[in-house]
Amino acid sequence: MSDERVRAVMVRYYEEIWNQGRLEVCDELIAPDYVNHSAPLPGLPPGPGGLKQIVATVRATGPHGSRRISSPRRRQSDSEPRSMTVSIASPGHS
Repeated sequence: MSDERVRAVMVRYYEEIWNQGRLEVCDELIAPDYVNHSAPLPGLPPGPGGLKQIVATVRATGPHGSRRISSPRRRQSDSEPRSMTVSIASPGHS
């Protein structure tokens, strides 16, 4: 997958799923066997269903700011890992 395609997917992930709460987008972007190892919610199902529960739980607890990819970095070679910075703006700040 090209760097541009990866970035487009990540933008959709943060903008549509996290910022807009469009949980149905999880079905498009999240693999059926995806497991979130950092979620503090025990017993989550794998795949889109588990991520939907995480996002719904976080969003239900109140405003947490918006997420955005702020500094994507181009790779110098295919062997270099992809990296980007995601920032979270506090409510009322941009």
